[in-house]
Amino acid sequence: MRASQKKNLHTSELIGAVMLAVLAVLVGSCATSPLIQDGTGVLAIKVTVENGKGSVWDTAYRIHYSDGQYAELRTNTDYVLISGLKPGRYTITALEPVDIKTAEPFQRRRLNMGFTVGADTITLLPEALVVEFVMGQDGVARQYAEFRTMDRRGLERFAGELKRTGLARGWDLSY
Repeated sequence: MRASQKKNLHTSELIGAVMLAVLAVLVGSCATSPLIQDGTGVLAIKVTVENGKGSVWDTAYRIHYSDGQYAELRTNTDYVLISGLKPGRYTITALEPVDIKTAEPFQRRRLNMGFTVGADTITLLPEALVVEFVMGQDGVARQYAEFRTMDRRGLERFAGELKRTGLARGWDLSY
């Protein structure tokens, strides 16, 4: 078995562990009152997958932001919410792919994406995390991710998606 095949087998287990962690965060705040309005804010990040049908999810992503904090997410969700943020200015400083099975981080990509969070406000990041699957010559699909700026129409669709789920009920939306 080639090393790349072994790596892909190991990453599926890490995906499961990361998914449980993400679900714990989201499920804990997604019941009938999905988010608690306590003077803090929420950052919502749109996740889009290209060419991913039937692909093996072997990588999670850590989004590092101000003060050394990070949120970890999987790409089999339409968005991620980072809640409990004190009102203020933040910066996304890096995107770090992580092997799901081994929790081994790959090369961290430095970023400088600022956003402002208001009290009892859901801030929609104007950049979506786009994950693309590319089939290698060895027959193994690989994931590549980057942030891409959404146009006004994309942001409005994202806001509508959050409203339809009930997540935005009673919250101000900012984008």
